[in-house]
Amino acid sequence: MPRWILKRLNRMYDVADDGTTGAGADGGNVEDKSTDTPDTSKDDAGKKEGNQSIPKARFDEINEKYKAAKAELDKINADKAKAEEQEAIKRGEHEKVIAEKDKELEQYRAKEEMWKARETEQTTKNQARIDALKADYGEKWGTVANLIKE
Repeated sequence: MPRWILKRLNRMYDVADDGTTGAGADGGNVEDKSTDTPDTSKDDAGKKEGNQSIPKARFDEINEKYKAAKAELDKINADKAKAEEQEAIKRGEHEKVIAEKDKELEQYRAKEEMWKARETEQTTKNQARIDALKADYGEKWGTVANLIKE
């Protein structure tokens, strides 16, 4: 087996190059040490840095800053849109504003219809499951239904 494959396997199973430590698939014993290896010194350099996880406290700090910046940007965008709408009304472009609002309303109606269809589908599936349980438990269904709390 080529040495470069063994090195990758060793990294996967945390086995030393001499095969004496670790618990790889073969118990840590490396059989073949061929010399036909590509240069993996670059890969080994990246391995030495180890796990690059972020401490939870630092993540929370950055996440809070991100959320605050996103909220501020959303507020700025909403204020800008409102100002543009008011400016359009001042210029007498009521029809344009009404058309934009109608377009938004249609998008919301489409989403509402999609969610209603999904709700109906889920309700139908759940009712079929309940009916199957009723059929399985027969007279005992009353006691099983009492176990299910909302």
